[in-house]
Amino acid sequence: MQMTIFNNTGHFLTAAQIYVEWNHDTGHDGSDPTLRLQQASLAGQSWTGDVFAPSAFVTPFYPIIPPGESLVQFFYHQDYDRLDGTERIIITIGNPGCVNYPVDSSR
Repeated sequence: MQMTIFNNTGHFLTAAQIYVEWNHDTGHDGSDPTLRLQQASLAGQSWTGDVFAPSAFVTPFYPIIPPGESLVQFFYHQDYDRLDGTERIIITIGNPGCVNYPVDSSR
């Protein structure tokens, strides 16, 4: 699962919070349909964990978002084959003046 981010500010921004929703119980085709979130990455920075839930705040993970285009990616313990419409990524920016303008994949 992934989302492209466009930072048009010309400045480096800090992610204060990353929230993700995914099809955790039937997202994989196969005998085990579950998906466990195991890694997140953004601009060469990464988080590693093991989350089996329909959603999660990825913590501790406060990556720097460089100016221009970046890709935030989420990796699971097996392939994500079945999207179900619950997928969503929200990145809250911690820099002053940006807190009220999250990056939201649903918009």
